[in-house]
Amino acid sequence: VYGRRMKPLRFAVPALLAMAGIVLALILAEAGFRVFAWARGMLAGDLATQLARSATRPLESGDRFSMSGLVRSSPHGDVVYELKPGTRGIFQRQPLHINSRGLRDREYSLRKPPGTFRLVGLGDSVMFGWGVREDESYLAVLERRLNSLPPPHRRFEVLNFAVPGYNTAIEVAVLRRKAIAFRPDAVVIHFVNNDFAVPLFLQRADTSSLGRSYVLDFLRSRFGTAPRDDSLVGVDLRDVPGEDRSRVLGRYQYMVGESGFRRAMDRLARIAGRHGIPVIVILGSAYGRQGEIVRDVTTRHGFELVEIKPYTTAWLREHGVPDEVRAKSAALTQLPVDGHPNARAHEIFATALLDRLTRMGVVRAAP
Repeated sequence: VYGRRMKPLRFAVPALLAMAGIVLALILAEAGFRVFAWARGMLAGDLATQLARSATRPLESGDRFSMSGLVRSSPHGDVVYELKPGTRGIFQRQPLHINSRGLRDREYSLRKPPGTFRLVGLGDSVMFGWGVREDESYLAVLERRLNSLPPPHRRFEVLNFAVPGYNTAIEVAVLRRKAIAFRPDAVVIHFVNNDFAVPLFLQRADTSSLGRSYVLDFLRSRFGTAPRDDSLVGVDLRDVPGEDRSRVLGRYQYMVGESGFRRAMDRLARIAGRHGIPVIVILGSAYGRQGEIVRDVTTRHGFELVEIKPYTTAWLREHGVPDEVRAKSAALTQLPVDGHPNARAHEIFATALLDRLTRMGVVRAAP
């Protein structure tokens, strides 16, 4: 009997020692990654240093989420950073050309041609066309569709001012500092789930927080879709982050949370009102209360709202895509590379926008 009791103990002790060893190894690895992250942050320098370095670097052609080599510091403090004019190369597996005015778009004159209806788009990586060709981005698709309408429709120009990582506050600053000079007849602003936040490189590194595992981040970056470096990349929050500004660089705290979003939309309403410009809000991805907040702000200011979900739902049903997350993601996103919309999704966005412009009377309904 004594021997039978001792036999399980002989197996249990090594198992417990092995588990303890694994836990200790993970703790040491976590500590090591935190020290490495702290040291890398110190070496990267402040935001001005990172952007100055990016301004002189060539464009990165790999699959990393880093925007180093794509952006430079903006002369406008509230815009923070902008695309480098004249940049050419491969970015996120696609050819990239930034025009002389810092837009991922063809060249446009500052002076609007007579008889032209001009729209300007304000957004982040989705509107920019992350991972798709320039001519596949939904604003480019929309411009082609508008100009293919039969007479007597006028000529249309759709200018893409989107930059990866922007949030609502920066997008409205771009309208005031840059886009309004092009005398737009309408403004399109695209809301996605990280627009209540700021780009990651506007946040303080917090290696003391226990709410984040650097080991897990490392594993996700190597085997999942998480960013692979901490400089000049965007951040994706799963819900309204509230008013916690503790990790945001001081001068950008006004951008954070619901209050930052509402203030930005108030500024947008004032700018649009002064110039008599209608505003179209595209509601793409949103988590938790975000959608309710966007709808409330849109209604209060009399903006036009375009919700993408009914269009994607209709497209998926029409094409027989199973009602499963994996199947729907495979159909309309760039997974497993990342979760940005693919070219099919951009076509859907263009359709939704064209429908709204028709309802607004900008274009006539097709026979």
